[in-house]
Amino acid sequence: MNGPGRSRPTQVEAVMLMFRLLGFTVLAALLAGCAAPSQLGADGRARIEGRTVVVTGASSGVGRGVALKLAFYGANVVLAARRTDVLNEVSGEVRAAGGQALAVTTDVSRAGEVEQLAGAAVARFGRIDAWINDAAVAAIGWRGARIGRWC
Repeated sequence: MNGPGRSRPTQVEAVMLMFRLLGFTVLAALLAGCAAPSQLGADGRARIEGRTVVVTGASSGVGRGVALKLAFYGANVVLAARRTDVLNEVSGEVRAAGGQALAVTTDVSRAGEVEQLAGAAVARFGRIDAWINDAAVAAIGWRGARIGRWC
């Protein structure tokens, strides 16, 4: 990927490369919060049970919530994030909620790690049915802002 005269790919380029390498793009609706009903009926549960879903950013926030909701519905959940200790914690929660878990420490800005993530998912569960990209870094506020001005 990197060669003479080529710069390191951006996170967006790495993710797009991952989709080209896998040969598919799966759109998935969020299973937490306002984006979906809080409970699925028997038909909805049957569509998710036993399916394999990769969730990036699974160590916190929406990614963690989606992973736990998928587990509740009996999915095989492949958890990806940079923090191994937290991934192991979430993995235990997924199993406790009724799903199968595979934790893979992954930095999605590194194409090779994303390829390893996909390979680990297929090696363990035989296929990937959906891929939810929720890995992100967020900052609230802006440089130089002072709290006193907001009160």
